[in-house]
Amino acid sequence: MRRVFTLLATALFVGGPQIGLAQENSPGFGGAEDVAFAQRLWDQLVEARLVGANAIGSQPYEGVEPHGVILTTLQSTLTTADREGVVIVKNNYIGENVSVQSVADNPRLNLDAITVMFRREAGYDPENRNWFWAKFNNDGTLSANPRGVALAGRVAKNPEGGCIACHVFAPGNDYVFLNDQFAVPEFFADAAEPPAGIKNFNPARLDPQPAEGALSPGLKVTYYSNIFNLVEEVREWAQAEPGTAGTPLLSLDYNVGSGLVLSSGRKDGVGAVIEGLINFPEAGVYTMAMQANDGVELTIGGVTILSDPTVHADRFTDLVTVQIDDAGWYALDLLYFEKRNTSTLELYWLTPGEEGGLNFVPPSAFARRSG
Repeated sequence: MRRVFTLLATALFVGGPQIGLAQENSPGFGGAEDVAFAQRLWDQLVEARLVGANAIGSQPYEGVEPHGVILTTLQSTLTTADREGVVIVKNNYIGENVSVQSVADNPRLNLDAITVMFRREAGYDPENRNWFWAKFNNDGTLSANPRGVALAGRVAKNPEGGCIACHVFAPGNDYVFLNDQFAVPEFFADAAEPPAGIKNFNPARLDPQPAEGALSPGLKVTYYSNIFNLVEEVREWAQAEPGTAGTPLLSLDYNVGSGLVLSSGRKDGVGAVIEGLINFPEAGVYTMAMQANDGVELTIGGVTILSDPTVHADRFTDLVTVQIDDAGWYALDLLYFEKRNTSTLELYWLTPGEEGGLNFVPPSAFARRSG
């Protein structure tokens, strides 16, 4: 298994009394599925030596509330259910005499809790970068909040406190405080005119618009098995070969490392022709970008707006603006390929009048014709 360990500095993570197992009646987190996933995640963390008696050590440093007085942190990749995701593990130490030196001398002494961020599959929680959150006691059991709800899952979006409510303020809009490895480009729509140098596109709205009930969620995808080097090669294969139909893509927020590429069932040598519709819910100027690994070409309403067609590591396309004169459904055509090793395909936008960083285009914006 590929592992990359990075020492991090302090970051905020929700606390809460450690009062036993969760109830399963809390919306958003702490349900049966969240608890089961967290328990499997713990077992895999133990196997990878990221937690437990045989855990790999890292340099202690002083922490801040709501974490421990002293912290240690490891960042790595972890494979769960044939998918590789980023995991960040923070050990929280408390005690009257705890210090950087005492933790360095005995990493098991005064260990109070272990807080974990794991980046799950596309569509898990695109609004919050698909991070799964969990807080464990030092024996590997799940911690709970004062109401007895397990701290596992989407913890929590309320403004009073919680993992998401805190980490949403992390620099880079990536929910990670102490590096910008997962950052997305920032764009602020303060000016009446788009900033100089950003290309502007005006795609054609679908006419007529689809009838109510004529659409199904997600985008149609057809796969081609080959080692591609250019997006144009995927287009040529699609013209000559029937390809293999894949499970529809409900979102475009895939960042899977060396795991399976989209819904292809393959890890390498995948070309994809993705077709369907995208809904722009209001008229105005949208700012859009993609992150991909490898090549990608996005066409909306007959206009190619984003293109990075060659073999490359994870990187963002240029920002573009899309002028939408009429809200509604627009045709979407996307060519993509992954050659070897790692796979990423993410589509971002900033909606009219919104300020701040780009967000994943939500699953509700994608559809395909039924039948």
